Parts: sequence; C-alpha cells; structure tokens
Amino acid sequence: MPQGILFPMGIPVTSLGCFWPKFEDGGEEAIQFWLEDIGIEPAPLKELRQNNRFKEFLALRMDIRRAIGVEGLLWALLIERLEKFNSFGSCKNCGRRIAGRKGKKYCGPKDNHQCYLKTQASRKRKSRPKNLIS
Repeated sequence: MPQGILFPMGIPVTSLGCFWPKFEDGGEEAIQFWLEDIGIEPAPLKELRQNNRFKEFLALRMDIRRAIGVEGLLWALLIERLEKFNSFGSCKNCGRRIAGRKGKKYCGPKDNHQCYLKTQASRKRKSRPKNLIS
C-alpha cells in the first residue's frame, strides 16, 4: 500500500461538517453567531428545530477531500491549488481550453484556427454600420 493516499471527494451533510463541531466548541452561543454569519435569524435551539430554512441548510451537502499521509496531503494541496488558480480559460465560442493571458475569452490563431476565423468574422459583422432605411 502506498504511503500517501488521496481519496475522492466525500459528501457529508452540513450538519456534520459545520453545525456539530461549532456546537461542541462553543455551545449554543457559538451557534447563534454562526447563524448570523450564514443569514439565518438567531433563535434558541428549540425554535431552530421548527425553522424550515435551518433544516434545509443542515441538509445541504458539502464536499470534503480526504488525504492520508504526507504524500496524500501534498497531492490534495496541489489539486486544490490547480483548481483555484486555473490559468487556462475556455473559449466562449467553442468551449476549448485556451492558454494565454488571464482575460483571454476566445481562441487565437494558434489555439483553434477555425474558431478564430469565425470570431474574427463575427467581430467584423458587428463593427459594420447598420443601414438605416428611411
């Protein structure tokens, strides 16, 4: 068995990932502050049990990536960094991945020549003045 293992995303509910750890750390007072942060009106726990919005929030699923060992942790951090700072965009016309500067929205002549020609033709059409019929 390898030293580090990276497990796929787990899907626990919000109540397990957020509510109970906060409740154990700070009791009911910590929950009240947390409720304000997530946009739910603070109330005693007895009243919260009847609140449908609170029940729906606790039933939401959240993704958690699990890693075992140092090697697995390093892989998890690398994947997180790559997902967060993805330097490759995708073309608005064809959806293909494109490299280049950060704000690039369409394929260039080196990315996908056919898509580039279509984009240029579209820009040309839009730049032409519209004929006004009087």
